[in-house]
Amino acid sequence: MSSFKLNRAIFNSELYINIRDFWFQDLPKNATAAPPAVIKKWFGHHNSQEEKDKYDQLCHAQFYTALESFGPSRYKLPPPGSWESEQAEADEIAEPFLEDCTQSSDDDNDYGKNFLSVILLLDQLSRNIFRVNQAQIYNHYDRIARALLYSILKRTPRADQHPSFRFSPAHRFWLYMPLMHSEHIEDQGKYQEVMESFREEIMGRGDQPALDYVEMAINGAKAHSYDIREFGRFPHRNEYLGRVTTKEEQAFMDAGGNKFAPKKEASEG
Repeated sequence: MSSFKLNRAIFNSELYINIRDFWFQDLPKNATAAPPAVIKKWFGHHNSQEEKDKYDQLCHAQFYTALESFGPSRYKLPPPGSWESEQAEADEIAEPFLEDCTQSSDDDNDYGKNFLSVILLLDQLSRNIFRVNQAQIYNHYDRIARALLYSILKRTPRADQHPSFRFSPAHRFWLYMPLMHSEHIEDQGKYQEVMESFREEIMGRGDQPALDYVEMAINGAKAHSYDIREFGRFPHRNEYLGRVTTKEEQAFMDAGGNKFAPKKEASEG
C-alpha cells in the first residue's frame, strides 16, 4: 500500500481545478452559502430522474477515469476494522493523496484547495458515478476520504481552514462530509464537533446566510447520527454490502426511515 503512487498524468493541478469548477460552477461568485437551486442540484432534492441521470452522466464523463485509477483492484486497502484501527492506518492510506495534493500545488497556498478537490472526488462524485456498485463507495472511496480527512485535521496548517474558503460554508462544509457518511459513531460526534467549532468561527462576522448554512448542515446530520446511534450502521446500505437486515431495521425502513443511499438506476463503467 505504501508503494502506491497516483498517476500524475491524471492527478495534477488541472484535475483539481476542473473538479472545483465543475462542482461549484453554479455557486455565485464570493457566495458563502449556496442558494436553493444549487443545493437542489448538489443533493438531487426534487430533481426529476432525467435531471439526475444527466448530472450523473456529466460526472462520469469527466471523473470516472480518475476514480478508477485508484479503484479497489489498483489500490489495495487493509481489511475494514474498528474506528481505532482506521485512526492507526489513516496516514498510510492517505499518504499518496497527501503527497500529491502538496506536489500538485503551483503555489504553496493551493494545498487546501487541492484537498477540497480530492474530498469532493472521493466523497461526492463517487456517489454520482458508482450508483450500481455502491459497495465500492462504502468499502473503498469512503475509507480513503475518512483517512485523508483524519490526516488533514492533524496537520498544520489545517487544509480545512484554507484562507480562500475558511469562512465559506458552501465550500468548507464538503471537507467534513466523510464524517457524516461514516458508520462509526465517533465520526458522527466528530462531525458535530468540527461543525460547531466552524459555527463559532462564523459568528460575529455579520454573515447571516453563512451562519444559517452551518446551522442547516448541523441539523441535517442528525438523521445520519440517529441511524448510527439506533442501529450501529445505516440500514439502507445492507443490500449493497450483503448484510442481513434485522426486523427492527426493516420496520424502520418500511416506515420511511432515513434514505441516504443514491438510487441505482445509473450505469457504470
